[in-house]
Amino acid sequence: MSHPLTDLIARAAAWHAAGMPTTLAEARETLLARRFGIHYRPILQTHSGERLGYCAGARFARPDGVALPSGDVLAALHAQPALLLHAEIELKRLALTHAPRDARLWVCVDPDSYAAADSPSGNALIELLGSAAVVVQAVENRPMTDVRKVQAMLRGLAAHRIAIALEAESAVTGWASPLAIDADWLQIALTPGERLRSYRRLGRLERTLADAHCAGARSLLSGLRDLGDLALAAELGFTAVSGPLFDAAAYTVWESAIDDGAARVA
Repeated sequence: MSHPLTDLIARAAAWHAAGMPTTLAEARETLLARRFGIHYRPILQTHSGERLGYCAGARFARPDGVALPSGDVLAALHAQPALLLHAEIELKRLALTHAPRDARLWVCVDPDSYAAADSPSGNALIELLGSAAVVVQAVENRPMTDVRKVQAMLRGLAAHRIAIALEAESAVTGWASPLAIDADWLQIALTPGERLRSYRRLGRLERTLADAHCAGARSLLSGLRDLGDLALAAELGFTAVSGPLFDAAAYTVWESAIDDGAARVA
């Protein structure tokens, strides 16, 4: 039988490890050992509660099952573009393979991955996603955004009629607007501790939301944590909502066996 002090030391070590930055070597080992998964979180119509699809988010874990921050892993992989592209393709294949039947998936694609996927014969990510029911959101796993890469990716997606979701901050800052690229969705993400009412003071953001709706785009508020967020989303006219508030219907699929533990927590 284990000793309480030993258990406490082990837990403390795990907590410390979970807070350490992810190195390229650790990210590479995690990917090649196939300790990754997809977390499916439902997207619901704001007023009716009808399921519109799922957000498909990446998950990674250490050998002991402790979760690795997905953003940190993907950011580390930027040092090796070929490995980053490999991760992107493997994650998207897993997401599509286990997607609920007839469900549209919201997936994130990094502009660097998209650029690395380009070849004379086409783009590997376009080929993978082009025939699927997906909405693609551009993400950047580094502090600085290469605007040209983002715009090239958005043009490529639009040319192949792949649905696009723009983050509101991207639209507000002006490097991409729903009107300019004919986006299908405008997305606003709430972070923990943030409340939607803070956005109401941003007149420019509200105008962007109205413009998007006028142009035929729909709107998604993600990150909802309580019924107050849901009520205000309905008041402001968001088409759809998602977030921890609806995690009773969320689930994770792993590529390989992962020990029960922190990695299973979204």
